Amino acid sequence: MTEIDVKLSRIRAYLLENDFDAMALTLQSNFAWLTAGGDNRVYSATETGASSLLVTPDRALLIANNIETPRLIAEELVGKGFEVITYPWYENDGLRCAIDRVVGTDRIASDTAMPRTENRAAEIAGLRYSLTPEEADRYRWLAMGTAFAVQDACHSLEPGITEHMVAAEVGGALLANGIQPALLLIATDERIAKFRHPLPTDQKLVRSAMVVAGGRKWGLVACVTRLVHFGPVPSDLARRHEAVCHVDASLIAATRPGTAVSDLFSIAVRAYEESSYPDEWRLHHQEERPLCFA
Repeated sequence: MTEIDVKLSRIRAYLLENDFDAMALTLQSNFAWLTAGGDNRVYSATETGASSLLVTPDRALLIANNIETPRLIAEELVGKGFEVITYPWYENDGLRCAIDRVVGTDRIASDTAMPRTENRAAEIAGLRYSLTPEEADRYRWLAMGTAFAVQDACHSLEPGITEHMVAAEVGGALLANGIQPALLLIATDERIAKFRHPLPTDQKLVRSAMVVAGGRKWGLVACVTRLVHFGPVPSDLARRHEAVCHVDASLIAATRPGTAVSDLFSIAVRAYEESSYPDEWRLHHQEERPLCFA
């Protein structure tokens, strides 16, 4: 079975178990997942894409307007086996009419608030949790690509550069490798310890910078944090860095198939205590989603 076949089988098992006749997917994340990395995005500042996929027990279709269809066919779905239904962009109900031509009932699960469907976004997201071998390979590439792009940008930083300029360096390095900067948090000097989610400002780098980036490609996101310091590293900063490494290493070592998320949380709390920061976990959310998907 191909990667897409595996995912279609998951969807069809869900349809059967929950008495649905079809599933409509419009979120960018779900489109990328089912199409093995395809992109239905036009506008980045929204979770929904500009086209939809429809899966029935025996068919898998792309439904898109006449503006989006040519690119999707030529660049995103080549050889992936999806049927295509196109409707004029000026038909406001074009998507719904296309669905009605395929499915004669309203027993349709969807990942958005689509009329005459049931929004099952949370349950549909669960179908993505177990990565296929192909996804794991793409994730490794993305993690390395994001890390190297951030590293290259960090090597170019100099005192006097503003946080906005740091963000531009990092974003440019990511985009040059075909990776979308889904997250950019930049802090310099005293802002590093002051704010947990520091959006970049016009503040200039004097001695230290924290660079956080989330790189997105193929519907996957890899997050990287790097610290840059000019001159001797203060002992307190070194001690905090060692503590972070200990907590991360403890979680990585414990993340194995079959491990419960609740167990991982307990391991993280204990690692903070071992690092002499027993209450630090209370000051920033820990992992909110499963760390292992077996």
